[in-house]
Amino acid sequence: MPDPAYTVLTFPPRIGVYRVLPLEVIDGDTLRFAWLVDDVCRLRGINAPEMTGASKAAGLAAKEFLREKVGSGKVLLFKADKREKYGRALGDLFDGDVNLNRLMVESGHAAPYLETR
Repeated sequence: MPDPAYTVLTFPPRIGVYRVLPLEVIDGDTLRFAWLVDDVCRLRGINAPEMTGASKAAGLAAKEFLREKVGSGKVLLFKADKREKYGRALGDLFDGDVNLNRLMVESGHAAPYLETR
């Protein structure tokens, strides 16, 4: 993992590794966090169940699992890849050496997701 202290800074952040402070888990694959600005990210390469319709219970469970993993007031690392079609930062979220994107899939709370573009 690259040291965030040596990341070239652009505004708004687009690509690189940054320390982030989670503010709110929106669902099992999306959260709001603070880095230089209040922003929303999408966890790259995964798709959690929706929190409506037939998948509501699984979606709520995925959201709670991610909320437990990001903790309260814990500083995490976010490796930004790009912006996705809805304007959210797309990338990987780390708690130390633990890739939370991968953990969501391994725990059964999300499925692998490959971008089509």
